[in-house]
Amino acid sequence: MKIGDKLINFKLQGTNGETYSNFTFADKYALCVVFTSNTCPYAQAYWNRILKLADRYEEDNLAVVAINSNDEAQNPQESMDNMKKLLVSFNHENFVYLKDETQELAKQFRAERTPEVFLFNSKRE
Repeated sequence: MKIGDKLINFKLQGTNGETYSNFTFADKYALCVVFTSNTCPYAQAYWNRILKLADRYEEDNLAVVAINSNDEAQNPQESMDNMKKLLVSFNHENFVYLKDETQELAKQFRAERTPEVFLFNSKRE
């Protein structure tokens, strides 16, 4: 994505069993989308920072959402069950962590690595 591009519509399942879309966060002033992984060493190094960011700016109306687009057929550690276990290990079971099973959203965002962050303003650009 380029600066100024609009947020792409999405509908993904979260680790809590709920389905989330871009409209779920319409009441938030800003939206931070992080493409991440359970197993990538770089992503693992940033998980604490991502969770602290979400905690710190929640009151400022910033939504932070993590998306796992890795193919669990190629790496079983990227499964939804392991995503849930990861959040439990960080004591953040309520954090929004979504599964992009088809990798379609990552392709639309042109996300190429983990972690990769996209920040959207109130106009979702």
